[in-house]
Amino acid sequence: MYLIIGLGNPGEKYKNNKHNIGFKFIDAIATKSKLSFKSKFTGLFTKDVSANIILFKPMNYMNDSGLAVNKIKNFFKIKAEDIFVIYDDIDLELGKIKIKKGGGNAGHNGIKSIEQHLQENFFKIRIGISRPSGEMSISNYVLSNFNDGEGKELRYLIEYVSDNLGQLLQKDFVIFLNYYYAELANRNSISASSVE
Repeated sequence: MYLIIGLGNPGEKYKNNKHNIGFKFIDAIATKSKLSFKSKFTGLFTKDVSANIILFKPMNYMNDSGLAVNKIKNFFKIKAEDIFVIYDDIDLELGKIKIKKGGGNAGHNGIKSIEQHLQENFFKIRIGISRPSGEMSISNYVLSNFNDGEGKELRYLIEYVSDNLGQLLQKDFVIFLNYYYAELANRNSISASSVE
């Protein structure tokens, strides 16, 4: 069984924040598979037995995500190598994606919390949201909402992950990422030519 976790903060006011991009991915995967969430393990989870996956959104605030993740991991006896955590990364350009097992947390409080509780290497799926321009602080930036242009740019990535989840779980990351970037370049090329 695979455990796919999206990080974010609970509550309507945080719903469209950049820091909540992990929740958006989990919601998209659940919608595609017509899955409904249940409240348990201090979070919202759903299980797709046919696809061998559990989707989970911790409902602690970001800084305490590890508490909830540890609960669901232990209950279902999930190995760390079968855990995927999706979260925002300011050090990647908007719409970029990187996948790695282990590695540092780059100051991301949700990842810090999970590392403290699991103390094992799990897969990190980093979603680029870019750094703030101007003088906006990092904390204010990640808690700000995506504008229409940013949302549109991320929509394809969210769709791509939900459509190609099986390949992601097989850990064919090179193929998974190469195909995404090739398709993205093609889409951008078509979009640019249509404007000219």
